[in-house]
Amino acid sequence: MNNLKSFLLLLLAIGIVIFVHEFGHFTAANFFNVRTPTFSVGFGPKIFSIKTEKTEYKISAIPLGGYTTINQDDLAKATFFQKFIILIAGVIFNLIFAFIIFYIFFLFANHFHIFAAINLSIRLLIDLFLDSGLYIFNALQNRSYFHQHNLQINTQTQLFFLAIGTICIEVAFFNILPIPFLDGGQITKLILQKIFGGLLDPFIDLILLILVIITIVLIKRSKK
Repeated sequence: MNNLKSFLLLLLAIGIVIFVHEFGHFTAANFFNVRTPTFSVGFGPKIFSIKTEKTEYKISAIPLGGYTTINQDDLAKATFFQKFIILIAGVIFNLIFAFIIFYIFFLFANHFHIFAAINLSIRLLIDLFLDSGLYIFNALQNRSYFHQHNLQINTQTQLFFLAIGTICIEVAFFNILPIPFLDGGQITKLILQKIFGGLLDPFIDLILLILVIITIVLIKRSKK
């Protein structure tokens, strides 16, 4: 029963993180007047929807995050800067959300002063992001990081919210890598096209593959 509960809570945490990520893309696109035909909470068959002039807001059957569709004609007309912000907005929202969760944990669960909580939250966020988010899973298991700073995880609720912050960092980190089907790959393509025009388009997938391999090698070396 406990394993089932933990599994369901993990799915809920992943769903929340993906929702935050997609809401970042949705917010940035609308800010730059790039239409978003669909914003869905969840995946799969539609349960309920409200349609406005620009967007159909849906609640779907599988509550694992959500998705945003972006009008490609509008996106093609956007400037380089606008496209860049729209693509990276999901990562930014994940990092902001993780910071808020860590800040609340330090402020309320461990009774730090406001500025101390802000400082620790920023340090933890940077440490975990640079370590690709893997460190925090070990830290939550053995709690060594928290013991070093005299922190306490007193309830399953606190652990759950810290897990959400952790997954936010994981999603942000892997979405910034130059993987073709993720945000980082799209951002890398955008930058290369800005610098070289269409000159590298026939080789873009190969270039992204090489960049992914280089990134993985650098990450492995940094962990030795």
